[in-house]
Amino acid sequence: MKTITRSFITLLLVACVMGLSAQTTSTKTSAAPKTASAVLEYFDDNKQLKILNSEGFEYGDVFLGMELFPGDRIQTTKSTAELRLLPNGSIIKISANSNFQINSLKNSTKGVNEFNLVVGKIRTVAAKTTGTADYQFRTKSAVAAVRGTDFGIEVQEGSMERLIVREGAIDFTQTSSGKVLNLTAGNGADAWDQQFSPKQLTTQDLADFFKEMDFVRLNPATVPTTAPAEEPEGQTPPETTSEPAGPATASGSPGTAGSPANPPAGTDAPTKPELPGGNDL
Repeated sequence: MKTITRSFITLLLVACVMGLSAQTTSTKTSAAPKTASAVLEYFDDNKQLKILNSEGFEYGDVFLGMELFPGDRIQTTKSTAELRLLPNGSIIKISANSNFQINSLKNSTKGVNEFNLVVGKIRTVAAKTTGTADYQFRTKSAVAAVRGTDFGIEVQEGSMERLIVREGAIDFTQTSSGKVLNLTAGNGADAWDQQFSPKQLTTQDLADFFKEMDFVRLNPATVPTTAPAEEPEGQTPPETTSEPAGPATASGSPGTAGSPANPPAGTDAPTKPELPGGNDL
């Protein structure tokens, strides 16, 4: 009887030790930075856009919930597209006939969100951030440094690279001269303008620029408008869990985001097409 009792107590102690070890491991895992990605949340027609990897090869299938990563590029023809950045919640609308590349993405603790618009038009509603600008939008002749705002950029190859601010403020740099403009709501500037100066736009100017740039599926009201609190050093954020989402489909219904490097079974292998505006940035 004593032997049985001692064995039972030993088993209880082992179970307690294993439980504490698992809890410690779980806590450490939850403290890891969240992986950053750009999720394809909407398109008009997946046959009217292409997504290419960092080597310029086209993914064989485009589907809602598809996760995009640094180096990936979206080329639209007759379709628009909408992206949500994770984990920060910013949203981007890409117009038809555009060539847009993801250069880098910020995870929950480090990095910067950097993009390149080769040709076409985008609208971005950027989440508020702490400290210095966590977003950079590049064109051939300019760089926009952003913290949290609603703005648009339009590039017509060889003739226009303009930025217009709807809300907030942006530092817009002309790379050839190094001149920096601080643009606020209702201001615009074109990097091809020799004087490169802010211009106050009329209500009609703003309406003309942003027409057809309203989001279809994504809602600007859901983008965080206050900067997140910084985690004190030496403290671990609380563990969180989430329910897995359903599978993504190529037909257009939302679902689990899938990596372009691992598209659904049965899709074609990547092929390398020619892009309007060139493959080089």
